[in-house]
Amino acid sequence: ISIRQSTEAESKLSAIYDLLYINPKPLGKRKSMLHPNHTSKNLDIGNQGVT
Repeated sequence: ISIRQSTEAESKLSAIYDLLYINPKPLGKRKSMLHPNHTSKNLDIGNQGVT
């Protein structure tokens, strides 16, 4: 029984990971497109920190 439960849990987790890792990529692009100023500000802050 424990083996069956582990396999079922793994299958559910794999499905969740697919949703988490496959979907955020287009969502991230959409966010950057919706908020271009926000991303540019973050880049400026990062450059200032390096220099």
